[in-house]
Amino acid sequence: MKLLAVSDWRVQDINLLYEALDGRDDIDAIVYAGDDLNRFHDGDTNHLAELGAATTTGNAFAVCGNDDLPGAAAPLFEPSNVHDVHKEPYVIDDTAFIGQEGSLENTPGHILYSEDEIETHLARQFEAVADATQVCLITHTPPFGTLDYARRFGQRPIGSHSVADAITTYSPTVVVCGHCHLMGGRRAVHSRVPVLNIACHDDLGADARYATIDLSASDPDITTGTLPDTPKSELLRLIQVGPSRLKHMEEKAINTLDDITSANRRTLIDLPGSSAWHADRWLAQADAIRTDTPTIYTPENLSPVFDDSVLLFDLETDLDQSQIFLAGFYDTTTDTITQFFDTDDEEELLADLRSFVANYDDPTLIYYGGNNFDETCLEESLSSHGFGSLRSQVTYWDLGIYAQQELFGDFPDYHLGSVAMNVSDWTPTSDLDGFLVGLLYTQYKNGGSEPEWDKLKQYNREDLRALNSITEFITEFITNTK
Repeated sequence: MKLLAVSDWRVQDINLLYEALDGRDDIDAIVYAGDDLNRFHDGDTNHLAELGAATTTGNAFAVCGNDDLPGAAAPLFEPSNVHDVHKEPYVIDDTAFIGQEGSLENTPGHILYSEDEIETHLARQFEAVADATQVCLITHTPPFGTLDYARRFGQRPIGSHSVADAITTYSPTVVVCGHCHLMGGRRAVHSRVPVLNIACHDDLGADARYATIDLSASDPDITTGTLPDTPKSELLRLIQVGPSRLKHMEEKAINTLDDITSANRRTLIDLPGSSAWHADRWLAQADAIRTDTPTIYTPENLSPVFDDSVLLFDLETDLDQSQIFLAGFYDTTTDTITQFFDTDDEEELLADLRSFVANYDDPTLIYYGGNNFDETCLEESLSSHGFGSLRSQVTYWDLGIYAQQELFGDFPDYHLGSVAMNVSDWTPTSDLDGFLVGLLYTQYKNGGSEPEWDKLKQYNREDLRALNSITEFITEFITNTK
């Protein structure tokens, strides 16, 4: 059983779902986790019915969201192939679909339930499908503490304890939810059960998120993405090439990386807004991608890695980037990592950090932001606590900015980990990313449970080692090419 799952399609183009199903014979059913269901009933067209009919079983499964009007979605469920699984479970072969509509009564909306009501409802739902081999729970509201952290009406978890308890008690095969837009497009695990939040943002032009869920394996295979799910032009991998410049390239018959050649250099220079600076870097970058051979275009622009005193550093903050709770430094001379960690007293953390840096003579602080983030964040935090700027004592250098302009290779993107894996034998071991680290700390700061701090520290150390692997590559490359 393979499912196409979406939720909270408030502004997204429904036609994208038709396009996603066109020509595919491996999607067995559609799952929709609620909100703006009225958009799927357009005059005489019932989009859920038509989308469901385009799958191998011909079915669509849905629940109402908290912002759906009670009863307004009823016409959507009139066709026999569109199932309101909050109202009644549905079983295909040995796979059962059950649901929980709406959200908690302390949240805005129209379809709201108390925790007791959700507990009673889900107990009945699970009991009704007790003989099913697999159970897909479709719930608009996430389980409490899992992919449920929101910011729109104040930072807080908005999930249901009863949904969380039901997952722990009954162990469904997979849980599909929405409601919390910030967490959309992510998966997590609650009580060894995979939970997928596939909610979309509702601002104009927001991504049309979707997921496929393959239930054929013992551990459901979940793949997330955005529609249209079409391969992007490989030219978009080139620096400073976006949709507008790509259009200009294609107008000049520059369609693939194989067209980025010295014979087309003049054409590349003459593109609107381009110059020899762009063209020559595109030529070098395209060659590095084609040959899968990392190279440095202008070695002297990466010379700070050779400074006498170098400290690599990386900061971890809350989601709003307003409080530093962890700062890591990698001394490249002694090959040691020093971390400053304080969950509640940023001022003390910064005082210790300043004392540490003062032990070095005019150090170069190298970080990988790509947008001057770490320097800006640290300086703003120092200022907010009445500390003086470090700029008179250190030299900040954002390697992320220069890497995009000078370090070329077959990188999928210029994220720290992507570059590190392609220029060294560094591999990640943490299952966290920067967003999740910020989320876990923000949840704690706002009264939630303590995360596993050691895992957050491990993630920080891992980023420092990734950064060190890039600086080592740069050092070796420049040394060997002198």
